[in-house]
Amino acid sequence: MKPFTFMRSLRNKLLSTLLIIHLLMIGGVTWYFFSCYGDMVGTMKDDQLAKIADAWSTNKQMPALMPMLIAPDKAKSAFVVQLWDDRGQLRASSWPELQAPLQNQRGYRDVHVGQCDDCEWRIYTRPGLPGSEIKTIQVMHNLSYMKALMVKRALSAIIPLILMMPLSLLVIWLVVRKITRDLQVASRQIAAQETHHPHNVSPEGLPDEILPLVAAYNSLLSKLREAWSSQRQFLEDAAHELRTPVTAVTLQLENLRQHIQPGEASRQFSQLEAGVTRTRHLVTQLLNVSRQDDQSVVASVEHIELDDLLKESIEQLMVVADKRGIDIGFNGSTQYRLQA
Repeated sequence: MKPFTFMRSLRNKLLSTLLIIHLLMIGGVTWYFFSCYGDMVGTMKDDQLAKIADAWSTNKQMPALMPMLIAPDKAKSAFVVQLWDDRGQLRASSWPELQAPLQNQRGYRDVHVGQCDDCEWRIYTRPGLPGSEIKTIQVMHNLSYMKALMVKRALSAIIPLILMMPLSLLVIWLVVRKITRDLQVASRQIAAQETHHPHNVSPEGLPDEILPLVAAYNSLLSKLREAWSSQRQFLEDAAHELRTPVTAVTLQLENLRQHIQPGEASRQFSQLEAGVTRTRHLVTQLLNVSRQDDQSVVASVEHIELDDLLKESIEQLMVVADKRGIDIGFNGSTQYRLQA
């Protein structure tokens, strides 16, 4: 699937946007937790370094420190104490293998000890009390170990977010699926409509964001129905207006047929009859079209009074009869009714 085609889908857009938001949120929470936890642990560790150094500074004589009997990788999680004399020599250390140099100034320093990648140490240095054999006290902890611990804590904090991400994507997918299903129902309603008799689309079940589009579509259908109704009414009126005079002309031509002499006059008269026949056929087609387009026209049985129809026909032929000196009239007394 092409990228631009993939992003046309509302479902894909929502899922992609939610995925990006989740990833940004996970990254932001990780950075924030790592920063805050690092500041808190760093402050706590510095305070512990100072308190341990203060506790050792109360000794007047140089004590003997018991070396740590743990593995070097485990020793990095503990505090290391170094005691220096007034000649700058290391007299006691809780980890003799650690060759950390003596710092010249009091306070905190970050020092890289050794050639390994995790050999960065945080050292606190302070002088001993006057009259004590301890000239300088150094207490340190491994910064690399602390940073690794911070990373573990930060990752453990975002585990709920990582677990919630697929659940959130599933919920969004189900919601969008429900919305698109309603849209598919509306689209099937539109596709099933007849050409000349469309009906409004029901807004029931559709989201509010789609309702303006549905309202605009229904408004357009109303305008089209009005236009088709006007067109149909025009065709019907035109057909009815033309039917009566065309019928009268047809009757007149039938009466004149017997008076036409053979030859050129007969040929011209035949052409005139053919034109009138085509006109009658056109009028019939107009009526059929107007009735086919109008489903509101229901077939029903009508009663036609034949005497009224004959009187109307005689009135239409009265002019022709007067010109030819023919006396025509209607004196029927019996009423005939035709059902059609």
